[in-house]
Amino acid sequence: THPGYWNNEQGAWLQDAYQVGSSTKSSSAATVALLAYHKAIPNEKYLNAAVTAINWVISNCQDGNPGFTSGFTGWKSENAYTDLTFKSTSDNLWMATACRMLAKATGWSKYSDAASSAVQFVTENMYSAGDSRFFQGTSEDGITPITHLMLTDVQALAELCLGDDSGMDNIVMCCAADGGYSYD
Repeated sequence: THPGYWNNEQGAWLQDAYQVGSSTKSSSAATVALLAYHKAIPNEKYLNAAVTAINWVISNCQDGNPGFTSGFTGWKSENAYTDLTFKSTSDNLWMATACRMLAKATGWSKYSDAASSAVQFVTENMYSAGDSRFFQGTSEDGITPITHLMLTDVQALAELCLGDDSGMDNIVMCCAADGGYSYD
């Protein structure tokens, strides 16, 4: 199936540019799942799919600085796409985890190097020691941190992926009135 929906008014199948694009987070999260399955039930198809996904990110989402950009939206085959030049902290945490797992599964240093790049981006550029929290990511320039939001998923992912729980105390600030947690 193709992502999208039939629009009766236009008499056409419409697709969402984000859904047909490719992203660092989706590729990395899929890799984590594929490698977990490969570890439980070894199958080269899953390992090869994981390698393909991460190789795509390594080839398409680097800008010469530590970390990985977020991918693209739209249709590359039709040159109707937009590069997502911002860097997301959660994307890079997923990438670090996926690359560490892939390095362990393959023994290839290119994945250890990619994991180190993602970790360097997060720990050196996206952490605020002053208020013990991890930033959301960067603006479109891939460098300038976005500091006005504190995202709960980023704080939790930092602990899961890096073993760094310094942002966890801040999650309490995100507690909603009904006892749940807001996204930011």
